[in-house]
Amino acid sequence: LKLQDPFKFGDASPVIQIDIYEGNIDDDVLFRSIQTTSTETSINLPVNKKYSFAAIYLIKGNTYVAVNSATPGVKYTDSMCDEPCYYTIPRSVNLVLKYTK
Repeated sequence: LKLQDPFKFGDASPVIQIDIYEGNIDDDVLFRSIQTTSTETSINLPVNKKYSFAAIYLIKGNTYVAVNSATPGVKYTDSMCDEPCYYTIPRSVNLVLKYTK
């Protein structure tokens, strides 16, 4: 997961909460909730199922949420490895804030 450096926008909490939902966020099926202080965080998810992500930032006393979704899958290749292999796609999800108001 690619996250925003919350201090880019000024006084902020260094902790970013990430809620991961199975399906759409509106379905309200929370799969996992994690907290991080890093701008990049790795998680393992089962493939072939849609997940929605909400990164919650606290900046200057206001709450901002960046959302995105992805359906991790598996692809086969015979050119990226010494022997034919499988790799997961997509490799990252962007949860960077574009701006704050």
